[in-house]
Amino acid sequence: MPIFSHPLAPKWRPLVCWSTTSIPAELLPWLADPGSMTKRLRQASQQSFHVQVLKCHWSQAGVTEAMRLNLQRRQRTYIREVLLFVDEKPWVYGRTIIPLTSLVGKNGSLLSLGTRPLGELLFSDPQVTRSVFEIASLQPNEHEYNAVTEHLNIHPAELWARRSVFHLHQQPLLVTEVMLPDLMSKNK
Repeated sequence: MPIFSHPLAPKWRPLVCWSTTSIPAELLPWLADPGSMTKRLRQASQQSFHVQVLKCHWSQAGVTEAMRLNLQRRQRTYIREVLLFVDEKPWVYGRTIIPLTSLVGKNGSLLSLGTRPLGELLFSDPQVTRSVFEIASLQPNEHEYNAVTEHLNIHPAELWARRSVFHLHQQPLLVTEVMLPDLMSKNK
């Protein structure tokens, strides 16, 4: 079964629909920042920033991901999952869904990012557009939460995430960023 397709899915809502008191105060600036997460993490780093690729594979997007990208349920997508490290601690889990149809022309380079941050590529192109953020609180009974925490040594009560659709050369890709406990503890 593809990841992120469990019946217990988080409730993704636009950022403007969330009460600012329901989102932890230390995370709100991170969840609402329209700029590059890569750039922000690099600025927060005192020693180093790097990307660890967890998995790159062809599969089907999860149900809510397919809906967000207006994909047919069984349409093939390229999925890239990473951890973004600041000073040797994982601060952000990233998951990118790229429809096969989006990998045309220059976008084919998305298949060979390796440990290069996706944000470097997206924010270096002035033609890239981004949708509004959707925010979700991931809970332990949800598949998304479990998919993220399998790469961590702890299991917090909840994890906060944002996602948005980028259009690179007029082709969509969905980027989900999950804020991890080390980011939260550093920003309290």
